[in-house]
Amino acid sequence: TIAKIERDLAGTEAVGGRLSVGIPPSASVTMAGRLVERYRKRYPAVSLQIVEDLTGAIQDGLLAGRLDLGILYEGALSAGLQTELLRVEALELIGPPDAALRNGTPVRFETLAQLPMILPGYRHGLRAIIEQSAFRAGVRLQTVIEVDSLRLLQDFVHRGLGYTVLSPEVC
Repeated sequence: TIAKIERDLAGTEAVGGRLSVGIPPSASVTMAGRLVERYRKRYPAVSLQIVEDLTGAIQDGLLAGRLDLGILYEGALSAGLQTELLRVEALELIGPPDAALRNGTPVRFETLAQLPMILPGYRHGLRAIIEQSAFRAGVRLQTVIEVDSLRLLQDFVHRGLGYTVLSPEVC
């Protein structure tokens, strides 16, 4: 686990080399800066490569050995990866400016079936979580746009082209 690696490395002043870390766009907005700052302070002789990509590509990179560490959504985990829960993230329905949605107000998942949805592609872990929730709720989503870019997803929603589900921290 990450805690074991940190214990093993504690007290070694000459830790060096290169570490390649994959971070999905939604996590990079909220975590990457703090993560890199803390790591550079603790291990200044380690060269970091930060790769921002979708969770499917990060998982592939981990399994192929192109990445050393990666941040993934729980719905995108492979049995071949050792994992550790970093945090639990709330998700909210995000709509166009005129949608009259109130931050933090619960929305029944069944409501999403009646809305034009803009979602990340199937290789993104967030999409897996949304699809699993839809399946459990017996809901068929109307996905009108698939986009593999957080910036574009937010732009399309802001333009009134549909709704999405995101962590409020990235909005």
